[in-house]
Amino acid sequence: MNNKILKVTRFTYNQILTARWYLISTIVGIIGVIASLNLDSILKRFLGEDSISKQQMISQGELHSIVPLIVVVILFLLIMIYGASISNSVVEEKSARIIETLLCYVKPMELLAGKIVGYMVAVVQQLAIWGVVRAIGSLFVKQSKNAVNVSDLISGSAMVLIVGSIVFGFMMYAFAFAALASYTDNAQDSTQLMMPVVLVIMVVYFIGLAMMRGASSPVLTVITYMPFALPILGVSVNDLQTISMSTAVVLVLIQIAEVVVISIICSRIYRRGVVSYGIKKRKLWKVRTE
Repeated sequence: MNNKILKVTRFTYNQILTARWYLISTIVGIIGVIASLNLDSILKRFLGEDSISKQQMISQGELHSIVPLIVVVILFLLIMIYGASISNSVVEEKSARIIETLLCYVKPMELLAGKIVGYMVAVVQQLAIWGVVRAIGSLFVKQSKNAVNVSDLISGSAMVLIVGSIVFGFMMYAFAFAALASYTDNAQDSTQLMMPVVLVIMVVYFIGLAMMRGASSPVLTVITYMPFALPILGVSVNDLQTISMSTAVVLVLIQIAEVVVISIICSRIYRRGVVSYGIKKRKLWKVRTE
């Protein structure tokens, strides 16, 4: 990796670590992980013994389809939280005219790549913290015999697909957020520019729900492998218990190729956007009068 990209990555990563929203989201995630370790006793306290037994019977039959939705929700939250932070970072650099100084030392592509990699490292670190807390907590918390173990429904090959979809899916949307935010210099316009990306996520999510309920067609198959759709549909459509390693690796490789293409397109958009201020009015033709 280019030395300049590494410097931008390190600077962005340090900024994220000192951000209040990153600390709060990490703590909230840890609390959620700890609560999930003792979910049975929590449900018994609020629902009672009879309700929890019925809930377990329902969960055993429904959890197979719920697990992909949980992964998609995690990806959605990461995209929205970090995507908003990326947009605000680009807007702040541009509104304060810091971007002009930065571009004297690094190229726009290097600045964008370093920023995205820095955020990606922060995402992986946050997920790793939650995973370590979950692994350590499971050693001390005894699960009941009838407790549903989510890990039994996720194979090793499915974990490869899930991790790849979260990482590369986040990168796809992060490049899009940064490219769109580069064309504005205030937070209000940045929020409005995020709406097309949010709509894409919602449309893909509902397509995934339809396919999980049995909907199938050549058009839906093509949509599954499209950029911005594969990270979500690849997890929600495939069986996470029986998916083969070769299928998971192929899906991840396709996502890597899509990230490369999206990064090239978004870098060109970003390169023009960060140096443009305001809206230039252009006349389609000129009327000369004598």
